[in-house]
Amino acid sequence: MESILHENGGGSHTEALRRAHLVRTVAQVLAAESVLDELWARVCVPLSLLADARRVSVALREADAVPLVYASPPDEGAGEETLVVPIRFGTEVLGELVFEGVNGDDPELITLLDSCALFVGARLQHERTVRSSAQLAELANTDALTGIANRRAFDEAFAREWARAARIGAALSALIVDLDHFKLYNDGYGHQAGDLCLRQVAHAFGTCMKRPGDLLARYGGEEFVALLPATDLAGAIALGEA
Repeated sequence: MESILHENGGGSHTEALRRAHLVRTVAQVLAAESVLDELWARVCVPLSLLADARRVSVALREADAVPLVYASPPDEGAGEETLVVPIRFGTEVLGELVFEGVNGDDPELITLLDSCALFVGARLQHERTVRSSAQLAELANTDALTGIANRRAFDEAFAREWARAARIGAALSALIVDLDHFKLYNDGYGHQAGDLCLRQVAHAFGTCMKRPGDLLARYGGEEFVALLPATDLAGAIALGEA
């Protein structure tokens, strides 16, 4: 009897170590600097081994709430259960981890899977924060009317390119365009027509600028400016006359 207990205890310890290793693997995969879509296939492997599941899927959705852990009844005659573990960040539910063909009566396993779901939720929230920051930065540097860069974006780019040109001795040019008689046009045809005119002018300027490093910005009102790195005076004049 003592030998049997010792063997059982050793088996339980080994299983606990195996599960702990798989949970760490899940956390390490989610911490990797990779595109999130590429992580799902990688993270489902240790999750399936942890749960001894036939299939694991990640279902991302918006929802007000789902049960903390829900084990569905097994299919008749199949002897399998589907376990759904919510992916949470704080009180918000971001989706579910779905485990097919698992033992839903193992409290320790459910606790570990819930911890893994928390790791997934933290990574999802990180991605949302990064995406929101990028969107805010883009909005802060974009002219709302024309969709091109605004004065702030131009000033930052100009300072950066000026420093680079001075460091390596490269040419740097800028074209400034001020629309003649725009106030008369705006007053005569209305602000909506004036806004349309500015958008069309921005589009026309943009089609003339082919290089990725060039920057077109609305500097203010009816003033536009084009920043042209590695462009000398002759090149700037040629572009201005295009």
